[in-house]
Amino acid sequence: MIPLGFLGFLRFFPLNGAITSLDLNVFGWTFLALGAVASAGGILFALPQANLKRLLAFSSVENMGVVAMGFGLSALIKAMNAGDSLASLCLAGALVHILNHAFLKGSLFLAAGSVLRQTGTLDQDRLGGLMKRMPFTGALFAVNSFALAGLPPMNGFLGELALYIGAFTVLKTGVPVLVAAGFLVVVVLSLTGALAAAAYAKALGSTFLGFPRSENAAQAVEAPRRMWLSQLALTILSIAMVPGSVFFIHIQTGGYKSQMLVAGAALGAVFIVFTVFLLMLRRFVCPRGKEKRTSLVWDCGYDEPTPRMAYTATAFTQPLADFFRPLLRSRRHLIAFKGDPAKPTDAAIAAETDDIAIRALWRPLFTKFARLFQRAHLLQNGSLHFYILIIHIAVLVLLVFALVS
Repeated sequence: MIPLGFLGFLRFFPLNGAITSLDLNVFGWTFLALGAVASAGGILFALPQANLKRLLAFSSVENMGVVAMGFGLSALIKAMNAGDSLASLCLAGALVHILNHAFLKGSLFLAAGSVLRQTGTLDQDRLGGLMKRMPFTGALFAVNSFALAGLPPMNGFLGELALYIGAFTVLKTGVPVLVAAGFLVVVVLSLTGALAAAAYAKALGSTFLGFPRSENAAQAVEAPRRMWLSQLALTILSIAMVPGSVFFIHIQTGGYKSQMLVAGAALGAVFIVFTVFLLMLRRFVCPRGKEKRTSLVWDCGYDEPTPRMAYTATAFTQPLADFFRPLLRSRRHLIAFKGDPAKPTDAAIAAETDDIAIRALWRPLFTKFARLFQRAHLLQNGSLHFYILIIHIAVLVLLVFALVS
């Protein structure tokens, strides 16, 4: 549902239609600027989120920003007559990314729903250790999160690869406008790709790896089969889109730069084969049930590590959140310990990062409208005669308006 807005733009402003160069420039720079802000801002706000679904929701903002940058770069290339094939490459990359987002993010949200159903919470700070208890859900979440972060060999990599190829190609044109646009796309894509990898590493590690940090997480079991099978179906569709994406972009661009995409897909296939080989090697070299030597390691004097010693989701990304704190406007709540330092009381620190748009724009706006409508609520006094009087007044006003006009 999220990318349907782009369908409206393409319906009323088709990039392949007869559009003036001025309109293409306005469209291109508008989408490029908004896409860069949405892409970088979306993943920045995804990083500190402790709620798993909120993290995925902010990640969707980042994905739509990537799509918008592809549309904007395609429009600018057409405006500068730098080549229809190059413009089609960027547009096709954006369309492929839309389809990737539909499959991958759909599967991730279904996985979050399974986690909520089995544990009763989406707070990553209270989860952990679910990979052993929900192996199918955890494995599918890992595969799809790596893919949506744009890491090879999954299909999410190919859509962004097409945009990278288009951006680096326009850098070589020497046209100042296109060089600036290409440089912006390369920088933002690189930044968001790195931050997306960190955000999904946090989501995967804090939710599915380590020790369970609550009783609900410790008692969790795998979701019903129909729940993880639906995630598996979307994952299979995404994998099937790897050759489909190459073919689609090849058709849309007339074979322009197709060899690079084929090389990227081929390297991804080699990576998969190599990974399977390593897993099989581990399976036969270290078979299950074989006696293994165990010994204690030096651990700073702690014999039995507990979940309280592990990194929480918030702590995992706290350095990045602190670095971008002027933008995120995070708030901290600190409860300092009291009493003897040798036997301190319980202390706590919590960090909270709200959506700036909600806090600074929408919440005050809705509050003002709510007060206005609360005053209008006085008209709903339950008197039938009063309602009939309002209807008569409205009819008279409409009649007067009709006569005057």
